[in-house]
Amino acid sequence: MSAEDEAPGAPAGRFVVVDLDGVRFGLEVDRVAEVFPLPACARVPHAPGWVRGATVRGGRLLTLVDLAAFFELGGAGGPDPRPAVCVRLDDPELALAWVVAGVEVVEERDTVPSVDPRVALSDPGFVLDSRLTPRFDFHRLDLDRVLAAVRERF
Repeated sequence: MSAEDEAPGAPAGRFVVVDLDGVRFGLEVDRVAEVFPLPACARVPHAPGWVRGATVRGGRLLTLVDLAAFFELGGAGGPDPRPAVCVRLDDPELALAWVVAGVEVVEERDTVPSVDPRVALSDPGFVLDSRLTPRFDFHRLDLDRVLAAVRERF
């Protein structure tokens, strides 16, 4: 069986790894539409605290979600003074972008499964698996489940 024939949920070959307050999470690269610098955004009245704001990008209104605050990671909840970037997902039904501290692309071939995953989330169901690289480890997110939770909580 080749890597392309692996079961659903298997690593896609490349990950966009996002940094959330020092904890890293991997997204399959084919689920990411673009990465861009955090733009000026308008406050969204009565929105949950993890909604950073809204902005227009490419003629489309995007909700900017602070992913660290959504996951209730330590230090989240207020605007982060560090530079931030946005990761827009390729989801035609939900126009949003995650606000994260940083991103980098990791090749699946440069990772190995972690035998002792340390999930940093209160709901470990958001994580499919954990992976190790020579420089850091990361948790691969179940994006469908995370997006369903955002829809439910918003």
